[in-house]
Amino acid sequence: MPARRPNSLQRWEIVLKKLDESSYWFELLKETRLADSLCLEPLQKECDELLAIFTAIAKKCKKNSD
Repeated sequence: MPARRPNSLQRWEIVLKKLDESSYWFELLKETRLADSLCLEPLQKECDELLAIFTAIAKKCKKNSD
C-alpha cells in the first residue's frame, strides 16, 4: 500500500520542525564556539524570520481546515 501524501498543514508542520531543529543547531554552534557567531547571526536571524512567517501560514492553514 503506498504511503499517503501529507496534507498542506502536515507539510507546514514539517517545515516548522526543520526550522526549529536548524535554530537549535545554530544555538549549539554558537554556545560551543565551533563557528564564528558573526557568521551565525544572519543565519539565525533568517531562521527566526522564516519561523515567524511559516508559523503564521500554518496557523492560518489550521484555522481554514477547522
